[in-house]
Amino acid sequence: LIANPDAAWRLRARGRLVSAMRRYLEGRGFVEVETPILQPLPGGALARPFVTHHNALDTDLYLRIAPELYLKRLLVGGFDKIFEIGKNFRNEGISLVHNPEFTMMELYWAYVDYRAVMELVEEMIPALAAEVIGSTEIVVNGQTVDLKPPWPRRTIDSLLSEYLGLSLEEIRQDPARARQALRDRQVEVENRDTFATVVDKALKHVVWPHLVAPTFAIDYPIELSPLAKCHPADGRLVERFQPIIAGKECGNAFSELNDPMDQRRRFEEQAKNRAAGDEEAHVVDEDFLRALEYGMPPAGGLGIGIDRLAMILLGADSIRDVILFPQLRPER
Repeated sequence: LIANPDAAWRLRARGRLVSAMRRYLEGRGFVEVETPILQPLPGGALARPFVTHHNALDTDLYLRIAPELYLKRLLVGGFDKIFEIGKNFRNEGISLVHNPEFTMMELYWAYVDYRAVMELVEEMIPALAAEVIGSTEIVVNGQTVDLKPPWPRRTIDSLLSEYLGLSLEEIRQDPARARQALRDRQVEVENRDTFATVVDKALKHVVWPHLVAPTFAIDYPIELSPLAKCHPADGRLVERFQPIIAGKECGNAFSELNDPMDQRRRFEEQAKNRAAGDEEAHVVDEDFLRALEYGMPPAGGLGIGIDRLAMILLGADSIRDVILFPQLRPER
């Protein structure tokens, strides 16, 4: 840091970003809370967890992959606008945009849907940029990108049709053709890849690189979103969006599923995938289902990766440039 002033500036600016986000949310009536990092079941995201053992209780616990299911319990308990900024842990690969330990802001807002959350995001991110870097414009590969709202809304179906040449329905009907379309674009796929896996790879490797200006990718297949509410116009879709800036996902949001019977069905489907070898699939969380049965209000939820957002706003090429102590491979 002493020898690299640019690195020191970015890391100080990251701190200002977190502070600015906290103030922004508190100024709009959100209450900051804390939820457990050690959890009896991994949940709230499709990811592989780290496992540890509690000696006194003689039971395995998991470092949280997301705080979602605990924050939703607070909605059941009567909180209506809450957020948490904290660490998540996912036992996955290390890359330019992934670190196994990362910082996430997650919020829940009762009695709104994903449309209201979209408006919050497209207002908040430019405001944070203006405070942290003094401008709502960023430079991406020599191109100036304006973060001011409104941001375009593009459905997943339209994006796949434009950039992969296949619609969601065509991928469902002919997964082999979709896998070949990805191989033709040098994307690594396996014959056992499910519909959800193929769509996820297509978005990350084929679609997102084209989305430089801020864009909301909306209305995802239900298979990719086991905790989101179904779209009223098509039961195969859910009310979910991701904000994409500079070709990178910087968040995830949806209208929250609050029907306990529907949630149980989706958990059970995920459990089948887990039994078939998908280590990232959800387990059935009976305690959370019991909380839903008491009654969770309709709500919109949002998660924003602080590290990823810092990369985008501060012009960093690697997530390691915005983390003080990133995970590195051990010396041999």
